[in-house]
Amino acid sequence: MNKYSNDGLRSRQRHARKIAILEAAREVLLETGFEGMSMELVAARAMITKPTLYAYFPNKLELGVACTIDRIRRADEEALRAEEGLSPTDRWAARIRLRLEDKFQSSAITVARPDEPIRTHPEFRRALEDLTKHLASIVTDGHKTGETDAGIDPYVAAFVYISVVANVGFEQLISEGKTTADDTIRTLTAQLTRGIQPRPHDEPEFH
Repeated sequence: MNKYSNDGLRSRQRHARKIAILEAAREVLLETGFEGMSMELVAARAMITKPTLYAYFPNKLELGVACTIDRIRRADEEALRAEEGLSPTDRWAARIRLRLEDKFQSSAITVARPDEPIRTHPEFRRALEDLTKHLASIVTDGHKTGETDAGIDPYVAAFVYISVVANVGFEQLISEGKTTADDTIRTLTAQLTRGIQPRPHDEPEFH
């Protein structure tokens, strides 16, 4: 095995270990919050030594930020793949379906409700801005095709998705039989494309 093969192997091993560390950090972060998370807990969960962990991340804050950003970007990349070739309305539906299938669950908590040190970190703010731009583009594309009501603001819709759709426990309503996954997707998609419209019998009568 030549030098270049060895370098490539080491690079792959380092990348795999970093992914394992981020996954361990995600689990600890969801269990304890940022305040309760420690480098000791993450090292133990990842089954590595503390010196090895510090070789990848210099402190708890940088690890927490990296973990949160990794979940945001991986979830968004999966959503973008699911959206490929779809209409704006179907793009929202695809994202919401992924959310209900629990593929976004671990990232949802850290996107809209991160602890203060993470929320104010410049790298997190940039990642959130990238996600917001992707979501807002669904609305602007819908304006062009006529699928989205002209009164829907792209960035407001993006924040509604991040704050509400990605974090409210719709799974409980579904498991209790109060609604279905398809009805949930249809309702949320309609709100993101047309807003909340009154039913005819809810409209005020004027005499």
